[in-house]
Amino acid sequence: MFIKELILTNFKNYPSQNFSFVDGLNFLVGNNGAGKTNVLDAIHLLCFTKSHFNNVDADLILYNTDFFRVESTFSSQEMDHHIAISMLRNKRKNIVLDTKPYKKLSDHIGVLPCVIIAPGDQVIITGGSEERRKLFDTTLCQTDKSYLKALILYNEVLDQRNAMFKQLSSQHKIVDKALVTIYNQQLVEYGELIFLKRITAMIEIEALFQDYYHRLASKDENISLSYSSHLLENDFATLLNQNLEKDMLLEYTTKGIHKDDLKILIADNAAKKFASQGQQKSFLIAIKFALLMYITTRNQTKPIFLIDDLFDKLDYNRCINLIAILQEKEFGQIFLTDTDIDRINKLFSCSTKNARIYLVNNNESKIVT
Repeated sequence: MFIKELILTNFKNYPSQNFSFVDGLNFLVGNNGAGKTNVLDAIHLLCFTKSHFNNVDADLILYNTDFFRVESTFSSQEMDHHIAISMLRNKRKNIVLDTKPYKKLSDHIGVLPCVIIAPGDQVIITGGSEERRKLFDTTLCQTDKSYLKALILYNEVLDQRNAMFKQLSSQHKIVDKALVTIYNQQLVEYGELIFLKRITAMIEIEALFQDYYHRLASKDENISLSYSSHLLENDFATLLNQNLEKDMLLEYTTKGIHKDDLKILIADNAAKKFASQGQQKSFLIAIKFALLMYITTRNQTKPIFLIDDLFDKLDYNRCINLIAILQEKEFGQIFLTDTDIDRINKLFSCSTKNARIYLVNNNESKIVT
């Protein structure tokens, strides 16, 4: 799996730009604000149908223009495919794969599997459980269509149940027990499927995480990554029934797989409180490596790997260890951004992978090697 060509039209800061990439290391080098990260975001858009950095699709359109278009030729299982994503201002996105438009955007998830590391992802370590669940879900949705379907349906029912509680509170109505029963049954059906798939995946991901962290840090530190859920010790149906009055009072569903978390510990303490910045970055990279390898095993293909600001908060030894890992055959096409071309040439001088460097300057990019 690799992207051969990328064409941007009115995307973020690019009026018009064509890229050709190699199946190996692709570097985007330039000053801050030159547009390196925007290229990664265009690839992320092609993989997930949405930006990694912007919540509003209209923000992807170049200023003073009315549309954007991102298109690409990519190779999968020795066959070439073409994908195009476009949007007119105030209209919905249109996604076409090999001349066939998608009816549902979710149908595209997993076609171009991808993992990204960006500086803002540090919130996965330091933030709340929602960020870690999102990361977990993004991975499993790329490997299992039944998981993706169950997650969509679960969230729809959850929204309906929560809306019912808000309506009861605002209109001083009595709860419809028959409707609650229906919502509970549906949440249990979808939630238990999601729970079982998460706990099974975590066994493999934890082992991969341990291996990559110790290889990055070159230290025998006591670290762990574990799955936390209300359902580990309780029956979901019982939890919903036991907490009905509390849910009505608070106007939302307090128990369920939508509260699950990944616990990241160092020396049995929360990493977000007790780990250094370098350790936290190593945690993040090790988790992403583990998820990427999990997708590789499940999909029998190598995901695209996007790394923004590669050397941020990493000491020299960890950088060297990181580069050594990226050379391994288990990794497919990789995109990396940096500000220093001399550093790239020095650190990757012994790379065994095909490599291409784009110099990014003033909204334009050109191949320098």
